[in-house]
Amino acid sequence: MAARAGALPGVTPRPALRGAGRGGTVPRIPEGTYFVTTDISALGWTDGLAFCEALPERAGVVAIPTQAFYDDVDAGRHLVRWAFCKQPDVVAEGVRRLVAAELRA
Repeated sequence: MAARAGALPGVTPRPALRGAGRGGTVPRIPEGTYFVTTDISALGWTDGLAFCEALPERAGVVAIPTQAFYDDVDAGRHLVRWAFCKQPDVVAEGVRRLVAAELRA
């Protein structure tokens, strides 16, 4: 049986996700995982893979193009997945970089 993320020692996903909605993305906040999915279409991107390929240069962070998890690639093309299975200070720095970066297409 998988433990809920909030029940694991040292893991506090809610505080780590405080900035998930800043920067123009729409987060889908999880209840028991180390991942958050955001819709990047509000930033003008239509392809999660292209967005994820641009992220390291634009913001110094990485994300996972969610379309890789779909049989129908178009159904997930506008979504990206973020991992927050890091120490809170590392996650906070990643959020800071995302907020400071120019992420619009």
